[in-house]
Amino acid sequence: MKLSAAAEKFVFSVSSKSAGTIKGTGKTVALFTEAFGDMPVHQVTGEVVGEFYDLLSGLPATHGKGKTTLPLRDAVREAEEHEVETVSGKTVKNHFSRMSAICSELVRRDHAPKNPWANWSFDLTQKTNRRAWSEEELRTLLNSKWLGRVFPERTYPGIVRIASIPACVWVRSAI
Repeated sequence: MKLSAAAEKFVFSVSSKSAGTIKGTGKTVALFTEAFGDMPVHQVTGEVVGEFYDLLSGLPATHGKGKTTLPLRDAVREAEEHEVETVSGKTVKNHFSRMSAICSELVRRDHAPKNPWANWSFDLTQKTNRRAWSEEELRTLLNSKWLGRVFPERTYPGIVRIASIPACVWVRSAI
């Protein structure tokens, strides 16, 4: 059985799968197929999965988000040459989770001897450090001249105040 057929059988044609799962799995399978072709699942080894891990880890964070997209290997090469931000470890983990779910089903049905997508480690450190606005920054925002056209000037201070509330307050108040 080839990888695309496995994805079709165990994800794309399963009515209980969410649209997000189907879309995400489609992207993952497309990336893998672009890199290695539509391989028979028994040929997907730890070595192949490791190479895919390396490719994903070097993929620019903007890959697939514009109107034109470079081929996978070219995008990775350019990202390395130009030292652009790459996808997060969480993104790589999500791709692996999707492939692992397909492969687990294949193992259960004796189409594959083992799941080479399982037991990988991912760098899940946050790439962007966010901080709260300082009192001075808030004052500057609230006292700045209004130049926007999307919403009225009187709405602006309220938006700044809401944006300044820490996420933990929102979570606590929702509980």
